Amino acid sequence: MEKILREILAEPEKHARWLNTLSLLEFLGSRKIARVLEKMGGEESVLRHLAEEARHALFFKGLIRRLTGGEPPDYSRENLLAPWAARRYFHGLDISAARFIKNRPSLFPDKERRTALCYVLVTALIEERAGEVYRLYDALLQENGHSMSLRSLLKEEENHLSEMYRSLKLLLPREGEALLEELRGVEAKLFGRFQEKLAREASIHPEAQPAFT
Repeated sequence: MEKILREILAEPEKHARWLNTLSLLEFLGSRKIARVLEKMGGEESVLRHLAEEARHALFFKGLIRRLTGGEPPDYSRENLLAPWAARRYFHGLDISAARFIKNRPSLFPDKERRTALCYVLVTALIEERAGEVYRLYDALLQENGHSMSLRSLLKEEENHLSEMYRSLKLLLPREGEALLEELRGVEAKLFGRFQEKLAREASIHPEAQPAFT
């Protein structure tokens, strides 16, 4: 991932498209949370998470403005990097977690509990990956002398992740960590596919690096 990001940061046009892609990913996250909010009874913590993810999408739009000095673009294909692969990453995680839970009816007999568990598992996986990528990206921004920083955003993402870990322990005190670990393998494959597509669009040959780092 470091090679990809270095290639992206070297070209302002690609960098702007990368920031817009991060904005899209945060928007997709907020939209998915919105879809489960009512099913989970409109919990305050879930509503707060929804609001923060939407704000993160706006945050990256603001960074585009700082980088280019112009109006941030919309989410049209030409303004993004690997957008369909990004969407497939989110959708694939949702589908995989839902099937995973559905195939264990003895553990999850209650529909409302299944919805909550799917939200917690998928969110935990996404927050783990976001933290990894954002920390690397932030370090490269500082290395390259950019005034932009992701530190405040990283803090919120870390809080989200801690909240998901706590929720998982409440939902499944004994089995939760083992289930999350099993799904990490699924997430890694899905992210690897997104990264390969991103590498092509950043002019990095995918065979020249690991599938994911």
